[in-house]
Amino acid sequence: MTVKRARNIAFSGIVLIAASIWIFPLYWALTTSLRSEERVVTDAGVLIDELNFKAYIEVLSNSKLPLWYINSVGTSVIITFVVLLFGMMCAYALSQLNFPGRRLLYLLVVASFMV
Repeated sequence: MTVKRARNIAFSGIVLIAASIWIFPLYWALTTSLRSEERVVTDAGVLIDELNFKAYIEVLSNSKLPLWYINSVGTSVIITFVVLLFGMMCAYALSQLNFPGRRLLYLLVVASFMV
């Protein structure tokens, strides 16, 4: 085994461990949310044996969460459209029009991308 191959295997192992540490809390939250309330208190196992969507059904039917979600998506779409519109107008002005301070403004825009 070459040194480069050993280094690649070690790096892959470290990345795998880091990914496992990062993803385990997400897995734990998902499996806990799909258990019944009694199973959450009595059994804290890692593997899930039964699915219980009662909490999800209750939240979606007894709250305004779907409405809030639709409002968030609508707001995000509108804001994205407005930002793209102003960005296109700014890009056109910087590329096609000659005005004092154009170079400085262009450098500021490019510098903001680097941050």
